[in-house]
Amino acid sequence: MALINCTECNFEVSDKASACPRCGNPLMLNDKNDTTTLIEQTSKKLKLQRIYGAAAFISGILLAIGVNTILGIVVGVSGLIWMAVIDALVWWKHK
Repeated sequence: MALINCTECNFEVSDKASACPRCGNPLMLNDKNDTTTLIEQTSKKLKLQRIYGAAAFISGILLAIGVNTILGIVVGVSGLIWMAVIDALVWWKHK
């Protein structure tokens, strides 16, 4: 095992590593057995929209239990639809 320097942060890394443990920079080592893992990248806007949908769903449940059943059902179902649409967008935009 030899040590090489990362091209981004100049940290000493094993030549067997697929990425630098310090900065995460992928190391190009021309290893034919090396497999690359695809990491899903979802925009922060879509993640925020998913949180809004979940908040609407939870609010709907609380409204249905405590205050107004019809309003709670409408808000809860709207939150579920909102989350489903965002999940579809995440799937569609995934590279």
